[in-house]
Amino acid sequence: LPSGPPLGRAVALLALLAVVATTAGCSDDGGSGPTTTATADATTTSLGTDPALEAMLLEPADLPPGFTAETGDGGAETVTTFCIGEDAAAGLRASARALVRMRRDPVGVALLQLIFRFTGDGAGTFVQQADDIFDRCNEVPDAQGLAFSYGPAGAGIDEALSGVDDFTTRFGSSVGSGSFSENIAVFRRGDIAQLVAVLAVDTARQEVDALTETVVRAALARSG
Repeated sequence: LPSGPPLGRAVALLALLAVVATTAGCSDDGGSGPTTTATADATTTSLGTDPALEAMLLEPADLPPGFTAETGDGGAETVTTFCIGEDAAAGLRASARALVRMRRDPVGVALLQLIFRFTGDGAGTFVQQADDIFDRCNEVPDAQGLAFSYGPAGAGIDEALSGVDDFTTRFGSSVGSGSFSENIAVFRRGDIAQLVAVLAVDTARQEVDALTETVVRAALARSG
């Protein structure tokens, strides 16, 4: 696609955390078609028309009690940039994209699910590029100065993904603030690739891993 500019990684952790970003950017098959963004007000957005992708988006009923979808109009573009200049969607094209962001009550945990239908072998390339970028972005700040130290995700998360075509996962702990963490899973089945992220503040690693495994299994169940 050519990829859009790095806008940071955006998911609200509400009152406890103003903005944490996990974003992704691609144009449609035509190269410069309409795009969408994950802003603090976004709910679900899509690039192109693909009911199959929309049906894969998580709903509160798929998750433990307390989750609600964010509401609002959304904005202009989403970008999968893990640090400055490192976009996992760089050079790829997608015909459709869908996004949902959720928060949990009590506050302190949020999640994002981003789905692409890539053209050609883009889905596999997206997963590989994400895996490479995790290594290059280890402890490297993004455009907002936020850096993560990346390590292996929980074993249960990888086990949940064992049946997909390709996947990569990481657990990230904020450099300089160990209270802020994230689990990210990027995986594909055929030409469809997903990024699922669970972001947390002041939450035990064990709880973040368990919740991420639940979210990933729910996403896989929806994708068939």
